[in-house]
Amino acid sequence: MKKQIENSLMEILKDLLGIDISALPDEAKKYPLLSAKFGIEPYQMIKFMEAVEKKFEFKVSQEDIVDRKFNTFLDIVEIIMKSKIEKG
Repeated sequence: MKKQIENSLMEILKDLLGIDISALPDEAKKYPLLSAKFGIEPYQMIKFMEAVEKKFEFKVSQEDIVDRKFNTFLDIVEIIMKSKIEKG
């Protein structure tokens, strides 16, 4: 399930923001998406979050946003996996 989520998330990043994270070193998955390394603007991050919510049919919790968990590629994968487990 994790690999499938990662692939779908990579697709959204590439289609929506033009970022091919698979072409970057693995450590890039640990960098904040709003960092200078990616050049994503806050409004783009909101669009990205909306696309993720739509694709994976869940809502990112306010807690995850406030606690900066919706931040790196790997963190977002974990949020999605958690939502899938909670759904059953």
